[in-house]
Amino acid sequence: MPDITSVPGDCFARIARANGFFNYLTVYAHADNATAFPNPNQLVEGSTVKLPEKQMKAFDLAVDAEKKFKIIRKATRLEVRLCQADVSKTPAIAKATLEIAGKKVAGAAATLAIEDIDPTAVTATLTLVLAKPAAHAKAPPTTAAVANQYPPAIVAADFDDPETVWPKNGDTISWQLQVGHLEPATETRGVLQRLVNLGSVCPVTPAEDEATQRAVRCYRRHAEGLAPPADTAAVADIRAHIEARHDTP
Repeated sequence: MPDITSVPGDCFARIARANGFFNYLTVYAHADNATAFPNPNQLVEGSTVKLPEKQMKAFDLAVDAEKKFKIIRKATRLEVRLCQADVSKTPAIAKATLEIAGKKVAGAAATLAIEDIDPTAVTATLTLVLAKPAAHAKAPPTTAAVANQYPPAIVAADFDDPETVWPKNGDTISWQLQVGHLEPATETRGVLQRLVNLGSVCPVTPAEDEATQRAVRCYRRHAEGLAPPADTAAVADIRAHIEARHDTP
């Protein structure tokens, strides 16, 4: 059968269904596919997928006898893992909800999974309900400061930041997830997509700019095993590290 070049939204289950295979493992079990894709849960855009030849199965049956056949199908599963930054002011998650193709799961666990989803679905929604953050520390109230006093008096108002807006209990954040739209790590966009998936805030663009350099410096500063950021920060500096961290099953 002809090879298939994957497009955004593709997965092995979707390709299998579109080409008449009931079980996506039949497609993945092709020797070339198993070698090219160590992680069967990840198929990037532009990949070449080999389709096995379909074979007719023959069974000997007795006349007027009853025979039961069992079709084995591996269900398609969507799993989302929630990673929280180690920052004291990061609000806790009170509830998380994942929806795709009419199915929904909710809870407070770090991993959300929906079993037996429609493999043709390419859009999911992740909604987080934030818990009320702990109040930040304030200095104890004191009398008004005395001019030229040394050391200066502690005034509680000096510890308040009027520009800081803390999330309230019940505030929600919602994301539209593009399932199967991950690009190859050999492309700049592919690296930046993985960077965003791991929690960085940066634009996903085909070209590098000051914003992507800031994101790369920040990643190198906090990622274990990487050298301190240099004056210039290219996507190529983190390509291998972020691919291994993001793509490892």
